[in-house]
Amino acid sequence: MKRIIFLFIISANSLFSQNTTTVNTKVNVMGMDIMDVQIQETNTTNSSSNSNQQQVESVPQNQNNGGQSKPSSCTFPISGSEYGKVTATIKSQSFEETQLKIAKQATKANCMSTAQIKGICKMFSFEESKLEFAIFAHTYCTDKNNYYSLNDVFSFSTSVDSLNEAIENK
Repeated sequence: MKRIIFLFIISANSLFSQNTTTVNTKVNVMGMDIMDVQIQETNTTNSSSNSNQQQVESVPQNQNNGGQSKPSSCTFPISGSEYGKVTATIKSQSFEETQLKIAKQATKANCMSTAQIKGICKMFSFEESKLEFAIFAHTYCTDKNNYYSLNDVFSFSTSVDSLNEAIENK
């Protein structure tokens, strides 16, 4: 998971007095909290100059792992109510390509259990979409030891083989 940091600096000289203000907010897309955003403003003054720094940091939300952005720290899946919002948003889309994009966005922002990932896989009509999502979601899975249970969402054994190969090569 990547952290995106923007730093704006307006005039910087010697530092004598410093005042920092931090504001936390959430970015909401289509009814889902996608990421937490922290805006930190630092004002520094001295007798010869003023400096104003503003830092905006976006951190992917994982409300169930303490807000950590590393997917390897996934320990708890997204809540049932949030999962319901995710699946409703996916179902509301007409095109499978769009559904897949939304599923990936939601999974990247929230850890999921194997059962939840399986539920989303079953929403796709095309084998290719199921496979692509299953491979992608493995990184964000809270119970990877149960990932074998995804095998029955596929119609072709070659898809199961491709999934297992992709997971082994991670």
